[in-house]
Amino acid sequence: MTRHPTLLPLLLCTVLLSTLADAQQPEPYRHLRGTPTPLTLDGTRIAVRTSSPREGESLIGLAAELGVRMTTVQATGAPQWFLVTLARPLEGRADTERCIGLLLRSAQIGFAGPVFRGSDGHWATVTPTVLLQFTAASTTHARVRELAGADGERATPFGGMRAAFAFASTARSGFAVLDQANRLAATPGVAWAEPDWLFSGSSHLVPNDPGWGNLWGMLNTGQFSGTPGMDMDADLAWDITTGSATVSVLVLDTGVQQNHPDINQRPGTDTTGQSGGGGPVNACDNHGTAVAGCVSALLNNNLGTVGIAPTCRSLSARCFISTSSCNGSWTSMASWTVNALEFGRVQGARVSNNSNGYGFTSSAIEAKYAATLAGGMLHFASAGNNSSSQATYPATLSTVFAVAALNSTGALASFSNFGSSIEYAAPGQNVYTTDRTGTDGWTNNDYTFANGTSFASPYCAGVAALVLSLHPEMTATQVALALRACRDIGATGKDNRYGWGFVNANAALRCRPYGAGLPGTGNLTPELFAHGLPRLGQAIAIRVEQARSNGVAVLLAAGAPASIPLFGGTLLVAPPFAPFSLLLDGNGAGALTGTVPNDPALAGSKTFFQAGVGDPAAAQGVALSNGLEITVGK
Repeated sequence: MTRHPTLLPLLLCTVLLSTLADAQQPEPYRHLRGTPTPLTLDGTRIAVRTSSPREGESLIGLAAELGVRMTTVQATGAPQWFLVTLARPLEGRADTERCIGLLLRSAQIGFAGPVFRGSDGHWATVTPTVLLQFTAASTTHARVRELAGADGERATPFGGMRAAFAFASTARSGFAVLDQANRLAATPGVAWAEPDWLFSGSSHLVPNDPGWGNLWGMLNTGQFSGTPGMDMDADLAWDITTGSATVSVLVLDTGVQQNHPDINQRPGTDTTGQSGGGGPVNACDNHGTAVAGCVSALLNNNLGTVGIAPTCRSLSARCFISTSSCNGSWTSMASWTVNALEFGRVQGARVSNNSNGYGFTSSAIEAKYAATLAGGMLHFASAGNNSSSQATYPATLSTVFAVAALNSTGALASFSNFGSSIEYAAPGQNVYTTDRTGTDGWTNNDYTFANGTSFASPYCAGVAALVLSLHPEMTATQVALALRACRDIGATGKDNRYGWGFVNANAALRCRPYGAGLPGTGNLTPELFAHGLPRLGQAIAIRVEQARSNGVAVLLAAGAPASIPLFGGTLLVAPPFAPFSLLLDGNGAGALTGTVPNDPALAGSKTFFQAGVGDPAAAQGVALSNGLEITVGK
């Protein structure tokens, strides 16, 4: 090791920089959705990756010899990556770059980069890997080499996405890699480019003490001072199906105990590189096992609890490393989520669940969520537990269904986030679910009560799995429409607290959207779905959405599904049919509302619907909705 004791006074990274130096250094930014977006430096910390496995504490002495005074070293959980706290905060990019330069004088430090402030108190930093995707699907490695030079020679396909690549930069400074990614992102023909961000996040949970209790979310008889009947009607849904072993729900989390005796699951994977095989690796990896229990804890096996889709199977992808504080926080890289979603796609998962809030955002993650949704996988994520009007990432993505948490009265749980992103609401308070067995996990009882949107989200994902078990031919769009057959507990229609309402397994199974609609000249395809509970004596609405604003929709109802092709869509024509006219509002929405007659003779009967909306184009004449089959339940 080379020592420069006489240079220490001149090289301390706490030296103030001149105004000219500051002016020459651009403030850090990233490209997000095609727009340069400022990044906020955390001047108190630097991220360091050591060249070989070593004790982090030795970094303090090494840094001191290089002129950098550190007070603490924190392991991130990712191998060889540490967050170091500086004795005196850095001032701006130039000061941070000078500090990084000092650290990189040692060969024992392989990489160093700035730390940026993420959302909800989390952090993010740059790694040496660059991720990018081109707009043209036919783009090859040659274009990467052309843009990235020698670094591009090592590019490999990334994430199972077309024209997406990853390559290791030879730069050792985080700023250099960030600048390289930004240059690529601004290049014509590049859809997005970014470093493989290393960032923190947390699980959306508030664990309770263990105990035994009834699953009010499945069948509410008034437990926890709840409202009887305010539940997912699981018992009625299971009269139709308990799920299919061919339908899997991908659980993106800290790992699911692979040999848990009460979880129906398939062998998982670990995208963190820690070789966990989908199971927990450290003592704090507890969250995923509780989440998976909400989906597929086994039914009628004389063990603790049951999931909403007990015959379906959970598929664990461990893509977060829990921090040693066991407070629900974790560390992850963007590529770990992308690779987890790709694992699920390859394994044929039809549904994914992510009960976590990321402290940072990623173009790569956003692109992979969009690509897998287009491929038929539905995505659910917890809205977050901050009592905020803004859901957390990735629940804020348009390709992901955000789920809020309810208490046993059907009201929004006090901790649940809400807002325009919310699509559905589900039980999230006093949820009795699986824990890691033995002395592992949150309790020593193999089961636990837990609170949080973390458990509302997998309930919704499990209901989607039930629908796909009954109707495997359904598209992702059709399943999403089926789930809108919720109990409407907020403002009429979709609202910012409950979305479409309290998800109901029985109703979702009795409302089958089918067929393809036909867009009108405004490129809008009307959506037709039931909103409410198709049960005797219950209120229900047949809703039209995504139609031409302030228009008139003609809703046709009949007792048989006969239809004829029309301009690539289908129009219901089975006589006798009943037409109903709906005046649509400025959003192109309207509903036919009523109550299912309390006539036992109607139980099990089917009614078929389709809507047409007048279109001014002479060549088309009408925009058509999908078809909708409703089966009345008791």
